[in-house]
Amino acid sequence: MMDETRFRAFYREMYPRLWSYVHRMIADRAECDDAVQESFFRFLRAAPSHLSEADQRSYLYRIATNLIKDAWRARKTQSAWLAEQEESEPSAEPETALAAGLDLRRALEVLSPGQRSLVWLAYVEGYEHKEIAEIVGVESASVRVLLMRARRRLAAFLAAEPSERRDD
Repeated sequence: MMDETRFRAFYREMYPRLWSYVHRMIADRAECDDAVQESFFRFLRAAPSHLSEADQRSYLYRIATNLIKDAWRARKTQSAWLAEQEESEPSAEPETALAAGLDLRRALEVLSPGQRSLVWLAYVEGYEHKEIAEIVGVESASVRVLLMRARRRLAAFLAAEPSERRDD
């Protein structure tokens, strides 16, 4: 079991990084907070102190990724929730990406949740393809292809005329 001092240091290091990752996948702050806390709880319960520090970080991200997937599945079954979200989204398209301040969240929302997760882990967290494969549960060779598809979709969205942009 990880001692309290080591866990506190691990928590201080990982909390902001994990929270940012989860928040990009789950926009609701309360749900995000719950998922992050549940991730740390499950991490402690599993007591992976035998793992290296890098493997512990990957293990924590894997727990969070699984919780995010569970949340997505739950949302899929709640069509009323989806309708509510669509009503709360602004419908006006910006004139240009720069003029409207197209932020990272809007750009990432064009990606599927799985693609968003891969992009975040690779380009924000700086994980290697092998580590990403372990976190999201795919083959290592698949990560390169999946990231390429995500980058293409993102590039196509950003290159599209504002009137042609759709968040599908």
